[in-house]
This record gives sequence, C-alpha cells and structure tokens, in this order.
Amino acid sequence: MKPTKFFGDSELRRHWFSPFFALWGLAFGCFTILYAIDYAVIASSGATSEQLAEHYWLFDPEIVSNATSALLGLLTAVLGIVITVVSIVVQLSASHYTGVARMFLREKANILVLGFYIVACILSVWIGFAVRKEFAPRLGIAVMILLTTAGLALMAPYFSFVFRLLEPRSIITRIREEALAAARTARTTTDEAALSALQSRMVRAFESLTDFASGAIASRDVVIASQAVDALREIVLDYFPLKEEQPPAWFTLGAELRRVPKVVALDRETKFALEDRKVWVEWQVMQQYLTIYRQALVGTQELNYLIAIDTRYVA
Repeated sequence: MKPTKFFGDSELRRHWFSPFFALWGLAFGCFTILYAIDYAVIASSGATSEQLAEHYWLFDPEIVSNATSALLGLLTAVLGIVITVVSIVVQLSASHYTGVARMFLREKANILVLGFYIVACILSVWIGFAVRKEFAPRLGIAVMILLTTAGLALMAPYFSFVFRLLEPRSIITRIREEALAAARTARTTTDEAALSALQSRMVRAFESLTDFASGAIASRDVVIASQAVDALREIVLDYFPLKEEQPPAWFTLGAELRRVPKVVALDRETKFALEDRKVWVEWQVMQQYLTIYRQALVGTQELNYLIAIDTRYVA
C-alpha cells in the first residue's frame, strides 16, 4: 500500500487547481459574456462612454456600501457552511476511529483553508467600514470580490479533500507513515527524552491501527480490518532497513515506553531480553496482532488467516 501524497504536483493539479479554476473560470466566463452583452446594449444607446472594464470598476459609493455588506454576509455564511460540514464529517469518523481529530488538525491544508476564510472575513469587515458616502475603496472592494468568489469556488475541492482525507484507507496510510516517520527521525536523534517521545509516537501508531481493526471487526468490515493488519506488517518490513541506522538508545525501553500497559505487565527478565535482542518494535507489533487475533475469533475468523500470513512475513 503506497502512501497517498495529497500535495504532490499531480495531486495539486487534479484535486485542487483543476476543479477550482474550472468552477471559477466557468462563472467568470458566464459573467463576462452577460455583462458584455448588457454593456453593448447600453453603449449602442449612447448611455455610457467608458470602456467595458472601466465601466465595471466605477463603483458608486452609495450603492456599493450595500454590496459590501452582502458580500461580507455571504463570505461569513460560506465559512459557517464549511465549518459545519467539516465538523460533522470529522465527528462521524472520530466516533468510529481513534486519532481522527488529531490527524485532521495536523493536516496543513485544513489550517490553510480555514485560515483563508477567516482572514477573508476579517478583511471584508474592514473594507466594508472603509466605504463612505463620497468614497469607495476600489482596490479593497476588488480584493473583497476576488476573495468571496475564490471562497465559493474553493468549497468543492476542499470538501473533496476532506472526504478523501477521512477515508479509512487514507487514515491507515497516514498512521503507517507516522510510525515510519518516528523511526526515520530517531536515526539522527541523540537526546534520550526525544527518543523516548519517538518510541511513544510509534507505539501510539500501532495502537491506533489496532483500534482501527477492532472497530472494523465490530462492524464486520473485513476489508478495512485487513488493511489495518497489513499496515502493521508493512511498518515492520519498512522498519527493518532503518533498524541498522538507529542509535543504541533507541533499543532501550524509554520512560514513556515503560508506561505502556503491555510493557508495564512484563517482568524484568523479559524487558531485559527485549532490550538485549533489540526487538521491542517487533514485539509490540506481535502484541497488536495477538489483540486483533482474539477479537477476530468470533465472527471474522478469516482475518486470522491473514494475521498468520503477515506474522510469517515478519518472521
């Protein structure tokens, strides 16, 4: 299973730029045609002498004050719709899978999009109050119009991104990448406290995948459960090439790792064996497999065949 890169060049074009500019361009094209027709009719009657673009940007201060208020209300309503839809989707996903809310907040695209809407709303408020009876800030109003239209066109690609982000397969892929990122970072880390935090981060990823599989087993979704089981195997197989580059402190049970319930229950000899043989990562994965195996004994026994196959791959 290859990691999904939402910010690769092809992904940006296909999922963000293409739909955004398609929607924005379609609306702008339709407006330009209609406005040009209306302007031609007015110009033919001698009612105006300005050029087409100049005629549009000659804002009347008394009239445009109402327009800016309407734009501000529209932009605020769009922000409310975005927050409402995203909150509902995240809440539904979080009720089935652990760590979804934390993963959502760490995603830069969500921060950028929500930040864009908030900044646009604040800027629109300031521009709206800058309009006077005898003065209309043309540049500010133009920016306000562009921000509002951009916010409307951005809704479709952003909703598509959120739905793809919270797909079970995407969540599993991101959890897997978080675990491997911790192992990669540990290669150049010498501080024991930092290594302990990275160990805890990796174990949390294991536990999240186990919770993911458990939720899928409860809902009898064998496909998603199988993906979580395979992700545990892939983490270990991708970890093996990194293992030789890890510092010696990585293989000792750090302070945070010793607080993990499965580790707390171990006797001193077993803890020493894990450190001596440098296999605490593999042991943790086997413990997660054991948990999933026990839960799958009733109703989804075919999942245990996959666990047996993946265990053999790891061995």
